[in-house]
Amino acid sequence: MKPLRYVILGAGGIAGWHVGEYNSQPGVKPVGFLDIDKETLKSWKERFPDAEIDSDVRRLLARTRPDFAAVCTPNYVHCRLTKAALAAGCNVMCEKPMAMTFGDSKLMVETC
Repeated sequence: MKPLRYVILGAGGIAGWHVGEYNSQPGVKPVGFLDIDKETLKSWKERFPDAEIDSDVRRLLARTRPDFAAVCTPNYVHCRLTKAALAAGCNVMCEKPMAMTFGDSKLMVETC
């Protein structure tokens, strides 16, 4: 069986918990990490040398073609990253709260 491949969008803070939980499941593999902090990305690359790292979401999603994306950024970025992941054909797991406004939440659901 081929592994379930995922990316982490927002690789600081809560991302460590997500990676730990996903990797505790058989057949689940991180293929990419997105963040604006180069040192954060460097530390994930050291831990997962086969994974891609990037600060550009569209470029990361195009290179990795993941099965799902975990949005682990500050709340105000959730809508933008969720829309980008959905547009790339990914399933999305988004930290709560889903969005900062009802309008953004509605847009995310409509994009699905």
